[in-house]
Parts: sequence; structure tokens; C-alpha cells
Amino acid sequence: MLNLETELSEISTNRGIFYSLEHMEKALEILGNPHRGIKVIHVAGTNGKGTTTDFIAQLLEKKGFKVGVYTSPHLISYTERYSINGQVISIKELEKYFIIVKESLPEIELTEFEILTCIAFLYFSTEKVDYLVLETGLGGRLDATNVVLPLVSVITTISMDHATFLGDKITDIAREKAGIIKSEVPLIMFNQSLEVHKVIESVAKSKNAPVMCVETKSWNYLENNQKLAEKVVSFLFPKEKLGEVALNTRVKGRLQIVRKEPLIMLDAAHNYEGIQTLIQYVVKNKIKIYNLVYAATERNELPDIIKELAEICTRMYICEFTHIRAVKMSRYQEICKGINKDIVLVANSDKENLIQELIKKNESLLITGSIYFLGEILPIVQQ
Repeated sequence: MLNLETELSEISTNRGIFYSLEHMEKALEILGNPHRGIKVIHVAGTNGKGTTTDFIAQLLEKKGFKVGVYTSPHLISYTERYSINGQVISIKELEKYFIIVKESLPEIELTEFEILTCIAFLYFSTEKVDYLVLETGLGGRLDATNVVLPLVSVITTISMDHATFLGDKITDIAREKAGIIKSEVPLIMFNQSLEVHKVIESVAKSKNAPVMCVETKSWNYLENNQKLAEKVVSFLFPKEKLGEVALNTRVKGRLQIVRKEPLIMLDAAHNYEGIQTLIQYVVKNKIKIYNLVYAATERNELPDIIKELAEICTRMYICEFTHIRAVKMSRYQEICKGINKDIVLVANSDKENLIQELIKKNESLLITGSIYFLGEILPIVQQ
């Protein structure tokens, strides 16, 4: 019997990341190039891709369209990556498409993400969606999704992340993200820092692609992402007025309120910019955080992140977790020596008990950090 989680996990371990379009182009040709018949909105960026993708999809759904969404990573199940009008694919359907891809491409050693992306194009093509809102996985230029000719390209905020693959300068990362820009295909993006804007503008100009910018006026990133989504849909339908539209994100782990009183909130603020945005949200909304739980994958800004998070809560807990890139206890111990606050370090084996105990307390709780950590914690929180 097929165990999808196990098979994909083994592929991920054995094949890692192949940052090139070579395999994708060969694979899709064998599969009949299913991506070519789909109207695509392609979304890249460092933070905000998931919620912007979701908001674009919701706005198109409100117009009566059948809208597919392909996003990554997932919190609990691979099925979360594929949805049509808010309904995720069934595990049986996903397994069916996995077998098709696997049996059709025995000669090509696709990575986990390449397989998942081939499945996306097959699935949404078969389902005859009116539009596919397609989120990049890593970067843009050589991302497995970057085989499409979209109606419009979208870039959210850009900041330092995935330096191993994208480069250790913000301009390098901007150039990689700008790789989704296609010849004469309009680009809609947030206003960026001057150096980032220059890079993207230069790439767009070389491809004769018009650029439209959206200003980030609010400290609430969900409001900003909705404005970006509205700009995209208004561009696609210039003769139709959107009017006032109130959207709630369907993306798990993004300012997700699990309980209102006392507050339990989850937010996958995985990098420094994301943490800054989360802190601003907490401060501006005057939210009192008594207990804060954080866990991360390794990154250079970790000492600053921990120090700044410690300032917005009464008690802070830092957890180990099971992901291969999760920060080790020894690293946390070293960082916490330089922070003037009692921070409780929690071993991976004890994290479930910690969360259960904190939920029982009549105190507010914020859980943040790596999306992979939130994926481990969410089932406990939702019990």
C-alpha cells in the first residue's frame, strides 16, 4: 500500500534540492505540458506569498471563477498544497496523481518539490480551473514553478532568506525573485527598498514588462497583502469595480487565532522581517502576551530575533523540534547567555507537554517561528 508521506520524505532525503529547470522541462514535456493550457497568476517574494495567493484566489472566486491554488510548504498534510475554491485535494486524488507522475517519469530523478509541482499542473489541468494562483517554492528564477507564461507576475516583500541558494546579498535575492518576470508580462509588486527596486526594475525593463507598484501603508501585513491582491484582480478586470471586500485568510499559521479568550495565536514568522512584522502587529494592537513559544531553523539573525521576541512577552519558551534544520539546544544556550531575561529551553521530547500545560493556563499564548514547528504543534493546539 502506498504511503505518500514516507515516499516523499525518502525522495526529499535522497535527492534534496535541484535548483534548475532542466528536470521540470523534460518531465512536463513527457506529461504533455499540462501547464500550458492554464491561466496562471505567478506569485514570488520572501514573506506574504501564501496570504497574497489566498487573497487573489478569494477575489477571483467571488467573481464566480473556479480557482486553483498551489502553495508550499504545508503544515500537517501534503493535501494542503492543492485547493480549488478553498477545498483541498483528497488524499486519494493526490496519491493517484503521485503514481501517474512516478510511473510516467522513471528515467528522471525529480526532487520532492518537482514531483509536487508536476502533480499540481496535472491536477489543475484535469480539473479545468479557470485560473491557477501559483506560489513559488524557493526564489523564482530556477524555481520548479517557473515554467509558466502567466497573465501577470506578482512579487511581495523581499528580504534576506535562503542565502545558501539565493545569495547572501539582498540584491542577489531580488534578482532571483525577479526571475519570474516574463517578456511583456506585467509585474505587480509592493514598493521595495531602493536597491531592491532598482534590480527588479532593471530586469523588468530588459524584458519589456510593465511594472505597477503597491504601497505598504499599514502595519498589518494581511491588509497590505489584500491590497496587493486587489491590485492584481483589478488589473485582470479593469472595467469591473471591486468595492469594499472584507477577506479573512484561509492560510493556517498566519496570524491564526485558535482561541480568543484567553488568546492563543499562531504565526509562522520564520525570518527576521516576519518577526519584525509580528512584533509590530502585537504592539500596535496592544496585545498582552504572557507566554511566547518560539522555535526556528538556523539563521544568522537568530540572536536578534530571540532578544526582540523576549521584549514583548512575560515568559518565553524556546523549543527544539524534529526538522533536520531545526536549531540545536547548544546553539540556543549560547545565544541566551547574552539576553537579560529568563528563557526556558525545552527539549524536543518535552514540547508537547509544554504546549498542553500552557493551553490549560488562563493566560495568552503566542506560538511562532518555523512553519515546520507550527506543523508539529498545530494538532496539539487543536485537540
